[in-house]
Amino acid sequence: GGILNSYHCIGLAADIKVKDINLITLLEICENIDFTGIGFYEKKDFLHLDVRPTKRARWRE
Repeated sequence: GGILNSYHCIGLAADIKVKDINLITLLEICENIDFTGIGFYEKKDFLHLDVRPTKRARWRE
C-alpha cells in the first residue's frame, strides 16, 4: 500500500495470509465474499483483497 491513493491507503484494501490455511483454499473462500479485487501472489504467499468501486478484477503474480 505504499502507492499514493492506492486502495490500501484509502482503506479499501488489505493483503492477507492466514496461518494454517493453504493459499488456494483461502482464495476459494474469498471468491465467495463480495471482494471486487482479488490478487493471488503465490510466490509471496498472500492474497490482495479490495472493495474497489469499479468493475471486478482478478490477477495472479
